[in-house]
This record gives sequence, C-alpha cells and structure tokens, in this order.
Amino acid sequence: MPQRKSIDELRKKEEKLAAKIEELKAILADKEKEFKNTQKQTAEKERNIRTHTLCTIGGMVYQHFGNDISMEEFETMLERLLTFNNVSSFIESQKRKRQVEREAAIARAEAEMQEGIETGKEGAYDQEHDENNDGENDVIGNSRHT
Repeated sequence: MPQRKSIDELRKKEEKLAAKIEELKAILADKEKEFKNTQKQTAEKERNIRTHTLCTIGGMVYQHFGNDISMEEFETMLERLLTFNNVSSFIESQKRKRQVEREAAIARAEAEMQEGIETGKEGAYDQEHDENNDGENDVIGNSRHT
C-alpha cells in the first residue's frame, strides 16, 4: 500500500510550488518587458533608417536640381520626366530588379534560419547578422551609401 504523505509534507510541497510559480511569473514579466523594449528599439532603428534614407534622397534632389527647388516644382519636373517612355521603363525595370533582390535575400535568410533550426543552432543567423552589422543602417535599396 502506497505511503500517504502527511498534511505538513503536502503543505511544504504546495509552498514550494507556489514559490516556483511566483518565480516563473517574475521571469515571464521580465521577458515580456525585454520583448517590448526590443520592439521599441527595432521600431526606433527602422524610423532612423527611413529618416536617413529620406534625407539622403532629399540631398540628391538638391544636388541635381538645386537647393532652391520647391516641392511643387520638383513634383512637376518628376511628373514630366516620367512621361518619357525610356525613363518610365527604366524606373519600372529598377523597381522589379530591387523586388527580385529583396525576395532572394528573404529566401536566403529563411533558408539559413531553417538550416540553423535543423542543426540546432536557432540563433545562428541572428548572431551572424549582428556580427556583420557595423551599426550603420544606411541602406537605400540594396546598395550602401555613406
């Protein structure tokens, strides 16, 4: 016949389990806070990248059209340029080319992540990406501008 545990033993076990639950709740709260902070940092980095890209493009507009051009003048010039068939064809081909490059990069990243999961190195892609990132997120399209 199995030995029955005394009430005191069961209470001690319950207290240990309750303490473990509280410890796990605290760990979960810390991880949730860490996750939210990571999301905020990611959003801020993405905003900084977009801002830098827009400033770089604006600088190129000023360089090629003069720094006294108004937005209305630039929009008119751009609309006029886009009416030329070879210009609009060139722009469309460049957009398609960048899309293909982005899709290929995503496919490579997904393959690397899958390979890491299959080999037990789930974080391998992220670690490699972080090591290769020099902190300068000044990417426009797929070419780097400094």
